[in-house]
Amino acid sequence: MSRRLVAVIAVIVILIAAVGAGAYIVLTAPAARNVLVVGTTEREETLDPADAYNYMSVNFLQNTMATLLTYNQSGDGSLIPMLLTVVPTTQNGGISSDGLTYTLHLRSGATFEDGAPINASTVKYSIDRSVKALLDNAVTPPETRLSVPSFLLDPIRSAHAYLENFTNRVEDPANTTQQQVDQTWANYSTGQAQGVEVVDATTVKIHMGRPWSPMVLLLAFTSLAPVNPTVFKTDAFKPLASSISASGPYRIDTFVSGERAELVRNPRYFGAPAAMERVVTRLQQPNRAFQRQACPASIRVRREPDVNRVDGLLGLGGSALQPHPQRDVRPH
Repeated sequence: MSRRLVAVIAVIVILIAAVGAGAYIVLTAPAARNVLVVGTTEREETLDPADAYNYMSVNFLQNTMATLLTYNQSGDGSLIPMLLTVVPTTQNGGISSDGLTYTLHLRSGATFEDGAPINASTVKYSIDRSVKALLDNAVTPPETRLSVPSFLLDPIRSAHAYLENFTNRVEDPANTTQQQVDQTWANYSTGQAQGVEVVDATTVKIHMGRPWSPMVLLLAFTSLAPVNPTVFKTDAFKPLASSISASGPYRIDTFVSGERAELVRNPRYFGAPAAMERVVTRLQQPNRAFQRQACPASIRVRREPDVNRVDGLLGLGGSALQPHPQRDVRPH
C-alpha cells in the first residue's frame, strides 16, 4: 500500500472517529433538562487513549479527556485550540516550512480531575506512550503489543524504525533482537533523533520523519490526548475501569462495562461548563425493540442519508445501500 493511500485512509479514519457513523437514540425527559439519557447499540472496547480506536471508546474519551485541538462545534470541520493556545500552521510558525516540525504551545493551568498539571512533559509522556508497545493483560496469556492506532504515529521521527523493529521481533525473532528494539526505542524517546521534544513547561516540538499533512488532524484525535502519568503507566495498557482521570468537560461517575456509564460535569475542567449536569449512556440490544424503548415524552434523534440519492451518484440500483444513521452525540 502506498504512503499516499495510507495517509488518505488515516484522514478518513480520523474524521470518522471525530463525527461518528452509527446509531443512537437520544432520550431526554423534559422534567430533567440537565440530564441526557442515551441509548446505544455500541459498546466501548477500552478507555485507554493510547489504544482506543472504535467509535464508542473514542466517544467516551472525547467527552472526558481534553485533546490538543478539537473540532469547531459549528460543524464546518475546522480545528480550534483545546489544550493548545493556537492551531499550528505554517503561517504562524507552528509548522515549519519543510513540514518536519510542529511546535505546540500549551495553555497554562489545565489539570486532570485529581489536580495533576497538564504540561509539556505530560504531552511528551502521552505521545511516547501511544507509540510504545505495552503489555495487554486483557488477553490470556498476557502479551506485549502495539496499540491499535499506533500506525498513525509512524511518520513521527524515529517512530517508524521502532514500530518496524518491534513488529519484526514478533514476526521474525530469529533475525531481530530485543536489543535492536530497545535501541530504536531509545533513539525515538530520548536520543538525538527523538520524536517528541520538551522545549519548556508549555512548549512541545513534534519532529517528523517525513512531511505528513494529516498530522495536524491527529492533534484533535484521542490517541494524542494527554494522560495522567499516575494513572496510565508506560508498561501496560490500562484495563477497562471506572476512572480515567478526566481532563475534559465530564468525568466518569459510574461505569459498568457493556451496560451503562454515567458522566457528570468535571469541576476542574478549564473550559466552559458542560451543557448537561449528567449524561447516562445505556447499552441496548440491536433490534427493533430498541427504537421503542423511549418513553412517550422523550426525544429521538436519528439522522440518515438519502440512500437513493447516494445510489444514484454511485450508479447503483435503488437497494444497493442501506441507511446507516449518524451517531454524533457530544453533550458538551
